[in-house]
Amino acid sequence: MSTVSIYRDAGSSPTVILYGDGGDHEMILRDLDGWYGSPESKVQLSERAYGNGAHDIAAGDVDYGARTVMVDWRIIANGRDGMLAALHAIRALAGHTVIVRVVDGMDDLYAVGYVHEAGKDKSAQNIPQQTETGTLTIVCQRPEILSWSASESQLFPVSRVSGGLSYGPEGKGLSYGPDGRGLSYGVSAEGERNLMIVGNRGTTVSYPTITV
Repeated sequence: MSTVSIYRDAGSSPTVILYGDGGDHEMILRDLDGWYGSPESKVQLSERAYGNGAHDIAAGDVDYGARTVMVDWRIIANGRDGMLAALHAIRALAGHTVIVRVVDGMDDLYAVGYVHEAGKDKSAQNIPQQTETGTLTIVCQRPEILSWSASESQLFPVSRVSGGLSYGPEGKGLSYGPDGRGLSYGVSAEGERNLMIVGNRGTTVSYPTITV
């Protein structure tokens, strides 16, 4: 099961961490709803005046509404102080835009939204064991789910290719070579090539940046 971490500010430590691995934790993730599915689409069909069905929709015109993520939590504390501290941490998320990070298997993804509700169940809990349950509802204005870590790679020249920019042995200026024929980038080595694959583990279109 997933581990859900909720951050109030980018670059800070998580305010709340909910564990769904079945281990001995004080703050437990009971359920995660609205994360693995897609929100309702915003496509409006225009019925054909003649013939069956509606007019075709291009793939670029298929848009979705906001994503609502509901995180069901359970607190199991050793005492009243621990119970209140955990409840205060959840309640402190109210009124903030937060980052929801979900780690599940090989996935490490996140989305950004605002806390719609930080509610506690009204049903009676086990008072002697200091147990409470509730639901944290987060509305993500943009439904995209993004990768927490950037995908990066680096290419190096193949072994049989020579040439390129040279600034001389002392690095004092651009060197054009002893023959004065200008810069040389070598000849492509037959049978050798550079290959780089950068994966996109999120749910939105990404635009890779190539730096030379």
